[in-house]
Amino acid sequence: MNEDAIQQHVVHLMRAYGRADVCWFAVANGEARSLATGAKLKRQGVTAGAPDMVFVVDGHFYGVELKTDKGRVRGSQSAFGDWINDAGGTYRVAYGLDGAAQCLKEIGAFRPNINFTFPTAADGRSGVRERPWNAKASGAASTKVLPGKTAPSRRRASSF
Repeated sequence: MNEDAIQQHVVHLMRAYGRADVCWFAVANGEARSLATGAKLKRQGVTAGAPDMVFVVDGHFYGVELKTDKGRVRGSQSAFGDWINDAGGTYRVAYGLDGAAQCLKEIGAFRPNINFTFPTAADGRSGVRERPWNAKASGAASTKVLPGKTAPSRRRASSF
């Protein structure tokens, strides 16, 4: 499954099972563009490396980069992730559809008691892990918040 298909599935999952009080949207940074359009978007603030999806859950900002099971994080994505973390948000990389659903469940984007089961890739790479350059020497996968960051406290969402 390619990244586009994973993102479309994430959108379907959020529309069907997402909490009503969670703000979420896709960042339309991808796709081929003409040089003129690219220059215009850059002047408007489009920045390379922005995460595929953004979620605000219980007042906390999450940037979620979606990757295929064998996908790799680019340098611009790594730098943007550091920027999010330094600003007090949380940057996550989710590998495969299973990893994306697991990530959304972990950050609290779904309504209570929503459970999903997706098949794991044959190579076992499906899931949310630490970014490869921060992985432990053992190479063990992790579903925790990135090193040096603590999970945000849960606060009640204020009414609009």
